[in-house]
Order: sequence, then structure tokens, then C-alpha cells
Amino acid sequence: MILYSVAVTIPSEIAEEWLRWMLDLHIPDVMKTGMFTRFKIFKNRAFDVSGETEFCTQYEAESFKNYELYRTEFAPELQRHHTEKFGTVAKARRMVLEEIIQ
Repeated sequence: MILYSVAVTIPSEIAEEWLRWMLDLHIPDVMKTGMFTRFKIFKNRAFDVSGETEFCTQYEAESFKNYELYRTEFAPELQRHHTEKFGTVAKARRMVLEEIIQ
């Protein structure tokens, strides 16, 4: 199993708008690609930067091949939509984690 994790730091004053957009539009679009089997979204409670909020969205893929297909075929357009909506105020960090012990 592969876990694709995207942590996004956003100004706190637009955090609710960002979260609603993610839940209503972006995450459903990511899931429609068929490359991931499920997702979870978290708010980082230990994040301590004044005026900013951090969320982490994690997508599960059955294989690294599925993640690679997502990254090459779907991610550029979906990331472009995110940038068009939130510009550079949303800062993303990505990790691709391989499960080694279940």
C-alpha cells in the first residue's frame, strides 16, 4: 500500500473556505481518477504558526504504479486548479510513503 500525503499550510482566515473546497470539489476529483481507494483529511493540532492552519490529506493507493499514474496523468491539472483557486497563499508539502509493516 502507498500513502500519498499532502500537507497544506493556509492562512487561518481562509481555512474554512479551503477545507470546504477540498471536500466539495478537489478530493472528489482526485478520487474519480480511480488511482486511490480511500482518503482521510486531518488538521494538524501541533502546528503553531500564528495566523496559519495546516491540514494533511492522505490518499491510499494499492500500488506505486497507481500513484505514478496519478502523478503523471492527473496531478498536473488538479494541482493547477488548486493554484488557480488559492494562488501562492497555500503552501503544499508532499510525501509518498510505502507501507512496510501492516
